[in-house]
Amino acid sequence: MAVTTNVLAREFRAAGLAFYDSGARSVYNSVRPIRSIADMKGLRLRVQQSELMSDMIKALGAEPVELPYGQVLTGLATKLIDGAENNWPFFVTTDRYKYAGYYTLTEHTMSPEVLVMSRKAWGSLSTEDRKIFREAALQSSHFMRERWRDLEEQSRRQAEAAGVTIVTDLGRKPFEAAMAPIYAKVRRDPAAAQLIERIRKVN
Repeated sequence: MAVTTNVLAREFRAAGLAFYDSGARSVYNSVRPIRSIADMKGLRLRVQQSELMSDMIKALGAEPVELPYGQVLTGLATKLIDGAENNWPFFVTTDRYKYAGYYTLTEHTMSPEVLVMSRKAWGSLSTEDRKIFREAALQSSHFMRERWRDLEEQSRRQAEAAGVTIVTDLGRKPFEAAMAPIYAKVRRDPAAAQLIERIRKVN
């Protein structure tokens, strides 16, 4: 964790203190359960306004629709889109589960949140104070992750009680294979290629 937060610190001119969890994003839709990559074909899925996310959904056979976050619920209600992708808490707390009855644990991306501090403020601290901040940040990370797991479980139970079909028996290998062109494209950037290798070594 320390290595990665230091990388972020250099990139964003801030001191990285700890990672927080924001869960894994999975695909949900109103048309059919997704049990294989073939089930993705033709689905109109909202994605973040990101070239990478659009390329990913295309590679899986679906049609990406870039919509601002605030328009997703309306898009589901009006059938502008068939579905989208996000974590359990966002799926439930935003009422999207009421319009999309199928949730598949694709867990295709994870975007941890980072607790940062101004580098200038960090530089003004004594060694002892920095140690206190680090320890407090680590404790807050453990606390946050526990609360997040509770919220995920609560959200999943609420969706299931409402009749949402939850698919866990997904064949992942074809999904992973479909990402090969995406990795090849991203690797054209030497910095991104180096980061990918560092992440894979952690795994």
